[in-house]
Amino acid sequence: MDSTNRVMRTLTDFAVPHLRILHRQAFSAGQVARESHVPFEAMAKVVVTSNGRGRYFMAVLPASQRLELAALERATGVKPLALASEAELGRLFPDCEPGAMPPFGGPYDMPTFADGSLGRAPEIYFQAGRHRETVVMSWAEYERLAAPVIGHFCQHHRRDAA
Repeated sequence: MDSTNRVMRTLTDFAVPHLRILHRQAFSAGQVARESHVPFEAMAKVVVTSNGRGRYFMAVLPASQRLELAALERATGVKPLALASEAELGRLFPDCEPGAMPPFGGPYDMPTFADGSLGRAPEIYFQAGRHRETVVMSWAEYERLAAPVIGHFCQHHRRDAA
């Protein structure tokens, strides 16, 4: 793994305003949000899917949500989609620690689909290749750089009053 992945190099090379938050090692998006002390709704979780024939799609959702695969299939026009395997992720993101993919598909030759609920917060928080670091930047800047297809890709959870 490179000491700096292609996304972090791009942010630095183009002087994109961002902040790096160092924290204890965390592996799930929920753990990263807790360790970084950020809202789950603004913490991006990256899910990579495959059509099984070498075509990949990146879905970016809030840490608090789960991917609705059928919604992503409708948005991509590709069916069926399945979650990419750990081996595939290792090949696709060789400059990132396993599971710490940044929410930018372009540098990794895959389209990016972001759930619109992430844009409700002024900032987006995400892992950018390391399990001990979170990056924060404005949602507007993320949207400009990543150019994601914005839609609704989260499963709808019914929350009963306690």
